[in-house]
Amino acid sequence: MGTADEGAGDSSVLIVYGTLRRGEHNYRLCGLEDGATYLGTVRLSGWAMRSLGHCPAVHASDSTNDGIVVEAYRVHDRTVYDRIDALESGAGYDRREVTVEVDSMTVTGTIYIMSEGRLEGCPSVPFGDWVSFSRKQCLSSRG
Repeated sequence: MGTADEGAGDSSVLIVYGTLRRGEHNYRLCGLEDGATYLGTVRLSGWAMRSLGHCPAVHASDSTNDGIVVEAYRVHDRTVYDRIDALESGAGYDRREVTVEVDSMTVTGTIYIMSEGRLEGCPSVPFGDWVSFSRKQCLSSRG
């Protein structure tokens, strides 16, 4: 198994799971399309996802059944990283470092989370996949 060229704790690696994933509205708005390199999509165990309505939030989970679908990016444009940090921090998310294995490469990067207590009463997102969940919600609202 390889190691990312910039190593563990590299703050330029972002791990995203919601509206920053490819095809979602904040992906292009925040500049990931041009300002970052896509490393891959994986399922990250030990995390649970909740819906805040317009976007998701994740929290650590002790359940072995919980996991979330994430995409990893190496951000090469610092303004993109700063834009995303302002968006997430301004919405009440906290930074956490996580390690994921993507295409036989281990990378450590930043993920934005909320404490479980702040998510009380928010519905769970099935299978921890925001893109699938939000598309189904959109289709069911059309009717």
